[in-house]
Amino acid sequence: MLLAGALFALFMVGFWLYCLVDVVLTPSDECRRLPKAAWVAVVAVTFVIGAVAWLAVRSPADPGQLRPA
Repeated sequence: MLLAGALFALFMVGFWLYCLVDVVLTPSDECRRLPKAAWVAVVAVTFVIGAVAWLAVRSPADPGQLRPA
C-alpha cells in the first residue's frame, strides 16, 4: 500500500513538472485566457489543479495535425 501511494505521488509530481515546464516553454503569444506569468503562477501554486487547467485550455502544438488526412 505504501508503494502504491509513493508511486502515485511520484506520478503526480512528474505530471506537475511536465505542465510547469510546458507553460514556461510555451511562447507568450500562444497562452490563452491569461498572460504567461499568470499561468506559471497558477500551475506553480495550485499544483495539480493548475496543471489540469493548463492542459484543458492550452493551444495544440500544431493545429494542422488535428485535421484528418
